[in-house]
Amino acid sequence: MQCLVSGGSGFLGSHLIEALVKRGEQVRALVRPDSKTEHLNQLGIELSPGDLGDVHSLKNAVQNIDMVYHCAALAADWGSWKDFENTNVVGTRNLLQASLERGVDKFIHIKIGKQTKAIDRYSCLWGQFNEEFLYSQLPRFSGIPDERFYQVYP
Repeated sequence: MQCLVSGGSGFLGSHLIEALVKRGEQVRALVRPDSKTEHLNQLGIELSPGDLGDVHSLKNAVQNIDMVYHCAALAADWGSWKDFENTNVVGTRNLLQASLERGVDKFIHIKIGKQTKAIDRYSCLWGQFNEEFLYSQLPRFSGIPDERFYQVYP
């Protein structure tokens, strides 16, 4: 199975990649162009430079992918509302849309919770985003809402 891990150079994404490689999966990591990738290079995985705000890079990243593990997020104790919205809301929407367009079979969203004050600040928008976009896309994604889209709370 060919997997894409967004946020592959981050703490959660890099550990997920290690586990997938040990399991024998073929892994591609979506990483920002300025990310440190030495550890990922040692694992022998494919790197796909891109950004959640760059739809073209996301379409390239999900090309020929069976499963997306979406780990990328802005999770900090401070930051502007716009930065959180662009990364966590718009970026997730962009990756999900690219996955839909390219025929990805499964999309697993590793959702950040209320671990930080900044996340609390946007949690209302996140809930609205889930209801208005993600769940509205599920019938197109799989026919059975919970069959191909999963949310995981670490």
